Amino acid sequence: MKYLNQANIQRAQVIPLMVKQIQDLVESKGFNHIQAPLRNIIRPEGKSASYGAMMAVSEPMDLFICKAANFIEDNPQKGRTSVHAIVNAFSYETGLPLAVLDGNAITNLKSAAITGYFTDLGAPDDADTLAIIGSGEQAMQQFLGVAAVRSIKRVQIYSRSPLKASQFTSHLAEAFPRVQFVVCDTIQDAQKGAQILSTATSCKTCLIETLDPACCHINCMGAFTYTGREVSLDIINDSILLVEDRATAVQEAGFEHTQALDLRSEPETFNVTLKSKLTLFSSTGHSSLDLVACYHILKQLGDL
Repeated sequence: MKYLNQANIQRAQVIPLMVKQIQDLVESKGFNHIQAPLRNIIRPEGKSASYGAMMAVSEPMDLFICKAANFIEDNPQKGRTSVHAIVNAFSYETGLPLAVLDGNAITNLKSAAITGYFTDLGAPDDADTLAIIGSGEQAMQQFLGVAAVRSIKRVQIYSRSPLKASQFTSHLAEAFPRVQFVVCDTIQDAQKGAQILSTATSCKTCLIETLDPACCHINCMGAFTYTGREVSLDIINDSILLVEDRATAVQEAGFEHTQALDLRSEPETFNVTLKSKLTLFSSTGHSSLDLVACYHILKQLGDL
Protein backbone atom coordinates (compact mmCIF):
# COMPACT_ATOMS: atom_id res chain seq x y z
CA MET A 1 0.00 0.00 0.00
CA LYS A 2 1.38 3.38 -0.98
CA TYR A 3 1.23 6.80 0.64
CA LEU A 4 0.45 9.67 -1.73
CA ASN A 5 1.58 13.00 -0.33
CA GLN A 6 0.63 16.47 -1.47
CA ALA A 7 3.35 16.61 -4.13
CA ASN A 8 2.32 13.21 -5.56
CA ILE A 9 -1.30 14.33 -5.81
CA GLN A 10 -0.53 17.74 -7.32
CA ARG A 11 1.64 16.14 -10.00
CA ALA A 12 -1.10 13.65 -10.91
CA GLN A 13 -4.16 15.90 -10.81
CA VAL A 14 -5.73 17.38 -13.94
CA ILE A 15 -8.48 19.71 -12.75
CA PRO A 16 -10.29 20.12 -16.12
CA LEU A 17 -10.40 16.32 -16.42
CA MET A 18 -11.93 15.95 -12.97
CA VAL A 19 -14.50 18.64 -13.82
CA LYS A 20 -15.42 16.52 -16.86
CA GLN A 21 -15.65 13.42 -14.65
CA ILE A 22 -18.12 15.23 -12.36
CA GLN A 23 -20.13 16.34 -15.39
CA ASP A 24 -20.25 12.78 -16.73
CA LEU A 25 -21.36 11.44 -13.33
CA VAL A 26 -24.19 13.99 -13.14
CA GLU A 27 -25.35 13.26 -16.69
CA SER A 28 -25.27 9.48 -16.13
CA LYS A 29 -26.83 9.81 -12.64
CA GLY A 30 -23.63 8.27 -11.31
CA PHE A 31 -23.87 10.09 -7.99
CA ASN A 32 -26.94 7.97 -7.26
CA HIS A 33 -24.56 4.98 -7.13
CA ILE A 34 -22.30 6.57 -4.52
CA GLN A 35 -23.31 5.86 -0.93
CA ALA A 36 -22.12 8.64 1.37
CA PRO A 37 -23.67 9.03 4.83
CA LEU A 38 -23.71 12.35 6.65
CA ARG A 39 -20.37 13.10 8.26
CA ASN A 40 -19.72 12.48 11.95
CA ILE A 41 -18.20 15.44 13.80
CA ILE A 42 -17.04 15.74 17.41
CA ARG A 43 -16.76 19.24 18.89
CA PRO A 44 -15.31 18.95 22.42
CA GLU A 45 -16.54 21.44 24.99
CA GLY A 46 -14.05 24.11 25.90
CA LYS A 47 -11.91 23.68 22.77
CA SER A 48 -12.22 25.57 19.49
CA ALA A 49 -11.76 22.45 17.41
CA SER A 50 -13.64 19.76 15.55
CA TYR A 51 -12.76 16.18 14.65
CA GLY A 52 -14.59 14.39 11.86
CA ALA A 53 -14.91 11.29 9.74
CA MET A 54 -16.45 11.00 6.28
CA MET A 55 -17.04 7.86 4.24
CA ALA A 56 -18.16 7.06 0.70
CA VAL A 57 -18.36 3.90 -1.38
CA SER A 58 -19.00 3.18 -5.07
CA GLU A 59 -19.31 -0.23 -6.68
CA PRO A 60 -18.86 1.10 -10.27
CA MET A 61 -15.62 2.83 -9.20
CA ASP A 62 -14.49 -0.19 -7.14
CA LEU A 63 -13.65 2.21 -4.34
CA PHE A 64 -14.35 2.78 -0.65
CA ILE A 65 -12.81 5.75 1.14
CA CYS A 66 -12.72 6.97 4.71
CA LYS A 67 -11.46 10.48 5.40
CA ALA A 68 -10.42 11.53 8.89
CA ALA A 69 -9.90 15.24 9.46
CA ASN A 70 -9.56 17.79 12.22
CA PHE A 71 -9.75 21.57 12.51
CA ILE A 72 -7.87 23.34 15.30
CA GLU A 73 -8.88 27.01 15.23
CA ASP A 74 -5.90 28.51 17.03
CA ASN A 75 -3.21 26.50 15.20
CA PRO A 76 -2.24 29.35 12.84
CA GLN A 77 -1.32 31.54 15.83
CA LYS A 78 1.12 28.82 16.82
CA GLY A 79 2.63 28.42 13.36
CA ARG A 80 0.67 25.29 12.47
CA THR A 81 -1.90 24.51 9.78
CA SER A 82 -5.48 24.59 11.09
CA VAL A 83 -6.67 21.54 9.11
CA HIS A 84 -5.08 18.09 8.92
CA ALA A 85 -6.57 15.11 7.11
CA ILE A 86 -5.81 11.73 5.59
CA VAL A 87 -7.89 9.52 3.31
CA ASN A 88 -7.75 5.73 3.41
CA ALA A 89 -8.72 4.13 0.09
CA PHE A 90 -9.78 0.48 -0.36
CA SER A 91 -11.03 -1.69 -3.21
CA TYR A 92 -14.81 -2.10 -3.05
CA GLU A 93 -14.56 -5.57 -4.61
CA THR A 94 -11.76 -7.12 -2.54
CA GLY A 95 -11.55 -4.84 0.47
CA LEU A 96 -7.79 -4.59 0.01
CA PRO A 97 -6.14 -1.28 0.97
CA LEU A 98 -5.06 0.70 -2.09
CA ALA A 99 -3.46 3.86 -0.73
CA VAL A 100 -3.34 6.46 1.99
CA LEU A 101 -3.71 9.92 0.49
CA ASP A 102 -2.94 13.36 1.89
CA GLY A 103 -6.38 14.62 2.89
CA ASN A 104 -5.62 18.32 2.48
CA ALA A 105 -4.50 17.76 -1.11
CA ILE A 106 -7.65 15.73 -1.84
CA THR A 107 -9.78 18.50 -0.29
CA ASN A 108 -8.05 21.11 -2.45
CA LEU A 109 -8.55 19.05 -5.60
CA LYS A 110 -12.24 18.39 -4.98
CA SER A 111 -12.79 22.06 -4.07
CA ALA A 112 -11.22 23.28 -7.30
CA ALA A 113 -13.04 20.73 -9.44
CA ILE A 114 -16.52 21.26 -7.98
CA THR A 115 -16.03 25.03 -8.19
CA GLY A 116 -15.14 24.57 -11.85
CA TYR A 117 -18.20 22.39 -12.45
CA PHE A 118 -20.73 24.77 -10.89
CA THR A 119 -19.03 27.84 -12.40
CA ASP A 120 -19.36 26.25 -15.82
CA LEU A 121 -23.09 25.80 -15.19
CA GLY A 122 -23.78 29.29 -13.89
CA ALA A 123 -21.28 31.77 -15.35
CA PRO A 124 -21.57 33.29 -18.83
CA ASP A 125 -19.41 31.54 -21.40
CA ASP A 126 -17.49 34.77 -22.04
CA ALA A 127 -16.88 35.64 -18.37
CA ASP A 128 -13.28 36.82 -18.02
CA THR A 129 -13.11 38.69 -14.68
CA LEU A 130 -13.05 36.98 -11.30
CA ALA A 131 -13.32 38.54 -7.84
CA ILE A 132 -11.81 36.57 -4.96
CA ILE A 133 -12.47 37.45 -1.33
CA GLY A 134 -9.74 35.77 0.71
CA SER A 135 -6.07 34.95 0.18
CA GLY A 136 -5.56 31.51 1.71
CA GLU A 137 -5.33 27.98 0.33
CA GLN A 138 -9.00 27.81 -0.64
CA ALA A 139 -8.72 31.13 -2.48
CA MET A 140 -6.07 29.47 -4.64
CA GLN A 141 -8.42 26.56 -5.38
CA GLN A 142 -11.10 29.06 -6.39
CA PHE A 143 -8.83 30.54 -9.01
CA LEU A 144 -7.72 27.13 -10.29
CA GLY A 145 -11.29 25.85 -10.50
CA VAL A 146 -12.69 28.89 -12.30
CA ALA A 147 -9.68 29.11 -14.63
CA ALA A 148 -10.24 25.47 -15.60
CA VAL A 149 -13.56 26.37 -17.25
CA ARG A 150 -13.30 30.04 -18.24
CA SER A 151 -10.63 32.14 -19.97
CA ILE A 152 -9.93 34.45 -17.04
CA LYS A 153 -8.02 37.61 -17.94
CA ARG A 154 -8.30 39.60 -14.71
CA VAL A 155 -8.55 38.63 -11.03
CA GLN A 156 -9.46 41.21 -8.36
CA ILE A 157 -8.50 40.15 -4.84
CA TYR A 158 -9.51 41.47 -1.44
CA SER A 159 -8.18 40.16 1.86
CA ARG A 160 -8.32 41.47 5.42
CA SER A 161 -4.54 41.04 5.42
CA PRO A 162 -2.91 43.29 2.80
CA LEU A 163 0.38 41.41 3.25
CA LYS A 164 -1.23 38.03 2.55
CA ALA A 165 -3.10 39.50 -0.41
CA SER A 166 0.16 40.83 -1.84
CA GLN A 167 1.94 37.50 -1.33
CA PHE A 168 -0.98 35.58 -2.83
CA THR A 169 -1.12 37.88 -5.84
CA SER A 170 2.63 37.66 -6.43
CA HIS A 171 2.49 33.86 -6.34
CA LEU A 172 -0.37 33.75 -8.83
CA ALA A 173 1.20 36.34 -11.13
CA GLU A 174 4.40 34.31 -11.33
CA ALA A 175 2.53 31.10 -12.13
CA PHE A 176 0.02 32.68 -14.55
CA PRO A 177 1.77 35.59 -16.32
CA ARG A 178 -1.02 36.08 -18.89
CA VAL A 179 -3.58 36.94 -16.20
CA GLN A 180 -3.75 40.37 -14.54
CA PHE A 181 -3.96 40.14 -10.74
CA VAL A 182 -5.00 43.21 -8.75
CA VAL A 183 -5.13 43.71 -4.97
CA CYS A 184 -8.16 45.80 -3.99
CA ASP A 185 -8.70 47.99 -0.93
CA THR A 186 -12.34 46.99 -0.36
CA ILE A 187 -14.73 44.17 -1.13
CA GLN A 188 -16.73 46.58 -3.27
CA ASP A 189 -13.65 47.43 -5.36
CA ALA A 190 -12.89 43.73 -5.83
CA GLN A 191 -16.42 43.12 -7.13
CA LYS A 192 -16.43 45.89 -9.74
CA GLY A 193 -17.04 44.47 -13.20
CA ALA A 194 -16.48 40.85 -12.10
CA GLN A 195 -18.93 38.37 -13.58
CA ILE A 196 -17.80 35.68 -11.13
CA LEU A 197 -17.37 36.15 -7.38
CA SER A 198 -15.66 33.59 -5.13
CA THR A 199 -15.53 33.88 -1.36
CA ALA A 200 -13.04 31.77 0.59
CA THR A 201 -12.76 33.06 4.13
CA SER A 202 -13.31 31.84 7.67
CA CYS A 203 -15.36 34.93 8.53
CA LYS A 204 -18.45 34.13 10.62
CA THR A 205 -20.27 37.36 9.80
CA CYS A 206 -21.75 38.55 6.52
CA LEU A 207 -19.15 40.07 4.20
CA ILE A 208 -21.27 40.88 1.17
CA GLU A 209 -24.60 42.69 1.50
CA THR A 210 -24.91 43.82 -2.13
CA LEU A 211 -23.53 42.64 -5.45
CA ASP A 212 -22.00 44.50 -8.35
CA PRO A 213 -24.46 44.51 -11.29
CA ALA A 214 -21.95 42.54 -13.39
CA CYS A 215 -22.05 39.51 -11.06
CA CYS A 216 -23.74 36.44 -12.55
CA HIS A 217 -22.35 33.58 -10.45
CA ILE A 218 -21.08 33.22 -6.88
CA ASN A 219 -18.97 30.47 -5.31
CA CYS A 220 -19.23 30.49 -1.50
CA MET A 221 -16.46 28.19 -0.29
CA GLY A 222 -15.82 29.64 3.16
CA ALA A 223 -17.92 29.76 6.31
CA PHE A 224 -21.48 28.69 5.42
CA THR A 225 -23.45 27.49 8.43
CA TYR A 226 -26.68 28.27 10.24
CA THR A 227 -24.90 31.02 12.16
CA GLY A 228 -22.32 32.26 9.65
CA ARG A 229 -22.68 33.24 6.01
CA GLU A 230 -20.34 35.22 3.77
CA VAL A 231 -23.22 36.66 1.71
CA SER A 232 -26.50 38.17 2.83
CA LEU A 233 -29.76 36.26 3.11
CA ASP A 234 -31.25 38.57 0.48
CA ILE A 235 -28.61 37.47 -2.03
CA ILE A 236 -29.20 33.82 -1.14
CA ASN A 237 -32.95 34.19 -1.62
CA ASP A 238 -32.48 35.93 -4.99
CA SER A 239 -30.24 33.13 -6.31
CA ILE A 240 -30.62 29.67 -7.75
CA LEU A 241 -28.79 27.66 -5.10
CA LEU A 242 -26.39 24.91 -6.13
CA VAL A 243 -24.97 22.45 -3.58
CA GLU A 244 -22.99 19.23 -3.49
CA ASP A 245 -25.62 17.41 -1.43
CA ARG A 246 -28.98 18.89 -0.47
CA ALA A 247 -29.43 16.93 2.78
CA THR A 248 -26.01 18.00 4.05
CA ALA A 249 -26.61 21.63 3.05
CA VAL A 250 -29.96 21.77 4.84
CA GLN A 251 -28.52 20.14 7.97
CA GLU A 252 -25.39 22.29 8.16
CA ALA A 253 -26.22 25.55 6.40
CA GLY A 254 -29.97 26.17 6.70
CA PHE A 255 -33.43 25.47 5.35
CA GLU A 256 -32.91 27.98 2.52
CA HIS A 257 -31.24 25.05 0.76
CA THR A 258 -34.36 22.87 0.68
CA GLN A 259 -34.98 23.62 -3.01
CA ALA A 260 -31.31 23.73 -4.04
CA LEU A 261 -30.09 21.74 -7.02
CA ASP A 262 -27.49 19.12 -6.10
CA LEU A 263 -25.37 16.51 -7.86
CA ARG A 264 -28.23 14.01 -7.72
CA SER A 265 -30.75 16.35 -9.35
CA GLU A 266 -32.15 15.34 -12.72
CA PRO A 267 -29.55 16.18 -15.40
CA GLU A 268 -32.05 18.19 -17.45
CA THR A 269 -32.40 20.71 -14.60
CA PHE A 270 -28.80 21.78 -15.28
CA ASN A 271 -29.47 23.57 -18.51
CA VAL A 272 -28.54 26.75 -20.30
CA THR A 273 -31.31 28.75 -18.56
CA LEU A 274 -29.15 28.83 -15.42
CA LYS A 275 -26.85 31.28 -17.18
CA SER A 276 -29.71 33.81 -17.46
CA LYS A 277 -30.14 34.00 -13.66
CA LEU A 278 -27.95 34.63 -10.62
CA THR A 279 -26.52 31.31 -9.41
CA LEU A 280 -24.86 30.67 -6.06
CA PHE A 281 -22.82 27.60 -5.20
CA SER A 282 -23.13 27.14 -1.45
CA SER A 283 -20.44 24.65 -0.45
CA THR A 284 -20.64 22.54 2.67
CA GLY A 285 -18.43 19.76 1.32
CA HIS A 286 -19.41 16.14 0.74
CA SER A 287 -17.55 12.85 0.89
CA SER A 288 -18.84 11.75 -2.53
CA LEU A 289 -16.43 14.30 -4.01
CA ASP A 290 -13.56 13.07 -1.84
CA LEU A 291 -14.26 9.68 -3.41
CA VAL A 292 -14.31 11.13 -6.95
CA ALA A 293 -11.05 12.99 -6.25
CA CYS A 294 -9.37 9.80 -4.98
CA TYR A 295 -10.70 7.90 -7.99
CA HIS A 296 -9.27 10.59 -10.28
CA ILE A 297 -5.82 10.41 -8.69
CA LEU A 298 -5.66 6.63 -8.50
CA LYS A 299 -6.79 6.38 -12.15
CA GLN A 300 -4.18 8.92 -13.22
CA LEU A 301 -1.50 6.85 -11.46
CA GLY A 302 -2.76 3.55 -12.89
CA ASP A 303 -3.78 2.15 -9.48
CA LEU A 304 -7.42 1.52 -10.47
